[in-house]
Amino acid sequence: MEGYLGIDIGTTNCKVGLFDETGATLTVESCPSPVKERIYYDMEAIWASVMQMLKNITSRYPGLVVKSIGITGMAEGGLLVDPASGQDLCDMMPWYFAAAIPVYDSMRDEIDDEERFYITGLHNYHKYSFYKLMYLQKVKGMNLQGTKWLSPPDYICYRLTGEFLTDYTLALRTYCFNINTLEYDQAFMEKMGLPTDIFARAKNASSPSDVMVKQDIMETVGLSGSIPVNVSGHDHWCSAVAVGAVHEEDIFASMGTAQAILGNFKSRPLTRQDYERGFSFGLHVLEDRMTWLGSVQASGGSMEWIREILDLKDRDKDYSIMMGLMEEYADEPSGILYYPYLVGRGAPRLDGSYKGSFIGLERGATRGRMLKAVMEGIAYETRYVLEAVEGGPGNNFMMVGGGTRNKVLMHSMSDITGIAITIPEIQETTCLGAALVGAGKDMKASFSKTRIEPDAGRHPLYDPMYQKYLELGRILDAAGWHI
Repeated sequence: MEGYLGIDIGTTNCKVGLFDETGATLTVESCPSPVKERIYYDMEAIWASVMQMLKNITSRYPGLVVKSIGITGMAEGGLLVDPASGQDLCDMMPWYFAAAIPVYDSMRDEIDDEERFYITGLHNYHKYSFYKLMYLQKVKGMNLQGTKWLSPPDYICYRLTGEFLTDYTLALRTYCFNINTLEYDQAFMEKMGLPTDIFARAKNASSPSDVMVKQDIMETVGLSGSIPVNVSGHDHWCSAVAVGAVHEEDIFASMGTAQAILGNFKSRPLTRQDYERGFSFGLHVLEDRMTWLGSVQASGGSMEWIREILDLKDRDKDYSIMMGLMEEYADEPSGILYYPYLVGRGAPRLDGSYKGSFIGLERGATRGRMLKAVMEGIAYETRYVLEAVEGGPGNNFMMVGGGTRNKVLMHSMSDITGIAITIPEIQETTCLGAALVGAGKDMKASFSKTRIEPDAGRHPLYDPMYQKYLELGRILDAAGWHI
């Protein structure tokens, strides 16, 4: 039988999925992403897990003919590799690596934010790969000459093929890639003391790949033939491709620990209006398309936090308890405002120093009201992001991720935003998207979906609360409570 492989190196789990030519899932292998010292990721252990998952799939499907492999995963994180020996020179620093923040704070005045925006599409921020490299150089004293910086998908591609390859969407998140020339910004890198050859060769993710799985890897995992490998790009864009959210009128949200909210448009030069809107901009995994990106930095993270605080940690056992606690408040606002800034605020008001807040607490506040308030806060912040979209959010809003299984959250999201939400019934959108992009035009996906409409009675009740959310948020900004 023939199939297409998608590999996802995620923050929480690593997955390898096998799909047929229609996009139907044949099997998915998953394992936790191994973390070291609660800060770093062990890429050697991740590589061993990927190899084992590939072996499991080939043993389950003897004679499997793999047509292509696409790899996606975390952006902005990465590690250094010695090209001469192939050895890892440090552990992988994830996108949320906080030790780079002091380096960012010390360097931010050296960089013209608006000037860099027109080159990279990004607003200056500590999470980009550039600041992790500066951390290694300035804090750890590492010599970066003769090394290669690889994102997690780049690294897996390197181990599979022996080639240093990335795609434009991941290259842009280094803060060193020029969105206009499609080349690394060597003048900026030289000015900042970075080797100009430190990054992997970049290409459009959906263009045909010229790198193949090495013969020794094929023999180890039980494959044969010539298998092209593509770095399929940023995980959010891959998920959007999987569910077909690729049209200009589509808005796509992926809700995990953080919630990414994104759209796309035909490629064009960036403008001052784009800069002032506050979103991050970039290239799509599809050719001749660009993207805008907003976020709620602690959407699922807020839910995990409040469940831990309220001793509701068991996902399966406590879910029905959670729903029961909130039943009393199903048809009306909780009366409490929650600002979901546990790890800062996302675009279009990108600022890592924001802090979360509750307003309106009283002695009689129950666990149910607190839970409902957190879900409403996530939805209020989502509405804020959507209202900043040029031309408004429209009515093609598609959501995927673990948060979509929480029906109270989804109904709150629809009621508060006033927008219908489409939820595709695909379990592994990121793996599927990686496989789709890696396969190019050989493969298409189809799926069923659920649509949640805003309640005509509840939406007007939430609007005054949302206006208070905005008004009190501005007061907190001015008072410095968030900063």
